[in-house]
Amino acid sequence: DPFHIAMKVYSEIKNAPHIKPDHITYGTFLKACSNLLPIGEERIRIIREIFHSCCIDGQVSEAFLRALQIAAPTELHNELMKKGRKGS
Repeated sequence: DPFHIAMKVYSEIKNAPHIKPDHITYGTFLKACSNLLPIGEERIRIIREIFHSCCIDGQVSEAFLRALQIAAPTELHNELMKKGRKGS
């Protein structure tokens, strides 16, 4: 299915020794989540993981934040923004 293809590509990029994901990688994968997964536990778990990885990698950008706002339910978005401001 399309989501598992997107997940495989994302995982390959994350695990490749000479390629590092950037804000476009993270934002594109958020868009895939938004378009291919229903709102639910799996989508929320994956969005949390993407947000955490993007923050650790220093790749948070305006484009990423716009994709996050679309992909995440409002409560999750607000929670992540609070954590992001605290540096978590």
